[in-house]
Amino acid sequence: LWLRRHTGPLRDFARSAAATAELIDALGLLGADGRVLDAGCGAGAMVPEISRRLGEAGRYIGFDVHAPSIRWCRRQYASDPRLRFELAAVASAYGSARGRPASGYRFPIEDGGATLVLAKSLFTHLGREEAAHYLCEVRRALSPGSPALVTAFLFGETGAQAPLVRREFPFEDEGGRVRYRSRMRPTAA
Repeated sequence: LWLRRHTGPLRDFARSAAATAELIDALGLLGADGRVLDAGCGAGAMVPEISRRLGEAGRYIGFDVHAPSIRWCRRQYASDPRLRFELAAVASAYGSARGRPASGYRFPIEDGGATLVLAKSLFTHLGREEAAHYLCEVRRALSPGSPALVTAFLFGETGAQAPLVRREFPFEDEGGRVRYRSRMRPTAA
């Protein structure tokens, strides 16, 4: 329970993972021999869903900046040789303030090593430079023709939702292209 607080409200933890797994199934994104890279895996919300879908030859690598989550996942799933968890030693408000910038981080997989990259609720916590770099890493990690499932907040400047967006995300960067909830912690959302 302590680790799940890093992923949002507890009531949403399993429900969000199940909904993402349903989308993966509906789109046919993962086969039994899949090689999944879960970028920003946190406390492993997607691990039960993905591991049920992987066969003996399938592989999963999850990485995150939050060391307690990675330690917990390593202990919790130690008996499954298909699963691996890596600590992303980058400076982050969600991990350690020490470390190299996220804009130089190399995902823990060889070029073209993934048949699916999952980045669920990761890009909502990255600045523009880090997001651009991570998108390049997603492309590098994917085998040719393989998909990525990436979630992000996308806001229109006009329309019925514009007042809600401005109320919920009242701050913006200098160019007005990125909105965030907290002036003190722009990567919170």
